[in-house]
Amino acid sequence: MTYAGKERRKYPRVNINAVIQYRVLGVVENLNLGHTKNISIGGFLLATERQMPLGTSLLLEISLPERTEPVKLMGRVVGSDLNINGVTFDTRLEFLAIDEEHKKTIRQIIENHSLKPNKPDSHG
Repeated sequence: MTYAGKERRKYPRVNINAVIQYRVLGVVENLNLGHTKNISIGGFLLATERQMPLGTSLLLEISLPERTEPVKLMGRVVGSDLNINGVTFDTRLEFLAIDEEHKKTIRQIIENHSLKPNKPDSHG
């Protein structure tokens, strides 16, 4: 189904599957794994095993295909809903802190993926 309404996103997004390690700020011993479904300069959609409360702050390490070192960021949960698969949650994050180098890296990845032919998304 294609959305025909006005685009409200501030930044363009591309579908990309990147592994993410994340920690909830203020919680000890809580390393978790997830993966992105899409990414933009302002944030991304993350598949998680549990629902996260709005406003939860996370420390993120994103392993992007074009980099040997993970990108380290801080993000905040702006939404977390059960996926249609009934098992995982689609957790939307906005970046709280991102430096110019990492913005440049994400911009390049978005541009590179935008130029590739569209492939069917394997996620439900």
